[in-house]
Parts: sequence; C-alpha cells; structure tokens
Amino acid sequence: MRAEALILALLGFSSCGPPNRLSGSLSDLFPLQVTRAEIEKNSDGFQVSYTQNQPYTVDLVIRLSVALSQITFKKGKSIDLSGEYLPGHRRATFTHAAAGEPQETLADVKHGELDLDEENGVGANVSGSFHVSFETSDRIGSGRDLTGHFSSIELDGGYGD
Repeated sequence: MRAEALILALLGFSSCGPPNRLSGSLSDLFPLQVTRAEIEKNSDGFQVSYTQNQPYTVDLVIRLSVALSQITFKKGKSIDLSGEYLPGHRRATFTHAAAGEPQETLADVKHGELDLDEENGVGANVSGSFHVSFETSDRIGSGRDLTGHFSSIELDGGYGD
C-alpha cells in the first residue's frame, strides 16, 4: 500500500513540471525555455519576467505586466487579462527582448486569465499561472497562445520612495 502511494505521488509530481515555465504556440516564433522568473508588485501593477540565461547574455523571454487599477488582487480570484482598464490603456501587456534585439510588445490579449495560487506580499512566495490568446494583428504573437506558470519571491516594485 505504501509503495502504491509513493508511486502515485511521484507520478503526480512529475506531471507538474518546473514551477517557472512557458508553453504555447508562441514557441513557433521564439524559444520559450526559461531559467527563472522574477515577480514585482506595487499598488499599480504586477509583473512577471521570465528570463533565459545565454552564454554571454540574458534574454527576456516574456514579461507580463498587469495594471491593477480596479482589481482585487488575491489568491483564488481570477484576473481577466483582456481589454482595457481605461480607454487606450491595456489591462495586460506582454513583451519579449532577446539579447541584442529591441524589445517588442506582443499583440493585444484577446482572451486570458491570471490565477494566483499563493500571494503573501513582498518578501514572500507568490505563485500562479496564466493563459492567454492574442488578437490577430501585425504584431508579434498575432493569433498565438501562451500559458505560463510562476513561483518566486515577490519583490517590491515600488517607486524608489
């Protein structure tokens, strides 16, 4: 009985994958492998930056930036990543910057949600996931999708006060 429980636990663990990972059809445009995720939050925004170490540089694979205006940001509450929080201001933006290349803002989010599994404030672990599909446009990521999982210590994204 104990062996069966151990096997089931290991199978469950192996299907989870690493805590910081990206996947989706966006991988047709650039690699989605990540070395780490860094999370910053302040009263106005939440940001997850996924990076990949290269031999002489660090690539910014994806940065998700979420405007927190009019949002309750807490565990168990899904955040809609599509649309605008004010006219002309997107709720969420995604950017990509491979070393030596200019930063690119991806297509607008057509559908998407951010879910928090754990959020204990600055200096503590925050974890969660998101899934988005991008609108069809002339920008990178057009018509593609992206899923991300993150778990890292939340850093103070303050204003240098």
